[in-house]
Amino acid sequence: MRRHRSSISTLALRALFIVAALAGFAPLAEAQLVIYDDFTAPLLDGVRWSGRQLNTNEGGNGSSLEIERSVANGRLVMRARVAGGPEPDTGQRSSETALMFRHPGALNEIVFNATVKELQIAGCASGSASAAGVRGVYAFFNDGLGDVVATIELRRSSDADTAATMLEVVGTLTHRTDAGDETLLGWVPLGTAAIGQKVRLRVKWDRDDSTVKFQKDLDAVAPIAYSNPVVADAGAPRKYLGAIATSGDCRAASSTVVGLFNTVRVNQ
Repeated sequence: MRRHRSSISTLALRALFIVAALAGFAPLAEAQLVIYDDFTAPLLDGVRWSGRQLNTNEGGNGSSLEIERSVANGRLVMRARVAGGPEPDTGQRSSETALMFRHPGALNEIVFNATVKELQIAGCASGSASAAGVRGVYAFFNDGLGDVVATIELRRSSDADTAATMLEVVGTLTHRTDAGDETLLGWVPLGTAAIGQKVRLRVKWDRDDSTVKFQKDLDAVAPIAYSNPVVADAGAPRKYLGAIATSGDCRAASSTVVGLFNTVRVNQ
């Protein structure tokens, strides 16, 4: 019995150590962060945010049907819905409802909670897939030829081979020219999440190390290194939260997403 009690005591101590370590890790990770918005006000704060709709039409003739930006029960609600056009497989239509940080220049670390409450996607028999998701998009600096932009997102495509309730969590770093051309600088898989699951997403630009760091919940930090020179501040749009729906271009295609965001934290 003494051995048994000793074993239990040892296990208990180990468990307490693990709990203490985890409890200490979370505040440490956000020690220099402050709450930017908890969305408890009845309306969106015009001092902190500005709204925008970002549409792209890549050879298709689909339609943006619905967008929404509102607050309810301490959460930001964003909805986007698009549908394909009458011509088959001629391109894609994307519609993104975006909430822009009104004073983004000094922000180099942003943390927020996100939930994909609803997601419906239908693709075409061939051609471009439909997709939908929620994300944070942050242009951190300009290298003289364009902006270096970090994106962290929960997303799903109509050609995904996982269960219909599952989303992929991804971090990407891209170079975007003034003309809108993009080059992928790197990407990191951050795991998966279920529709309806709240996920904590974090991005930090470490200028001294020439890296951008991505994190899901309290998982390991995933960095992407870059070699682009920091020449100037980024252009516009600079930093925002968004819900994006992309539809293939046929009568059967459509895409709908409803995202919930809360407790946005930023560096001081």
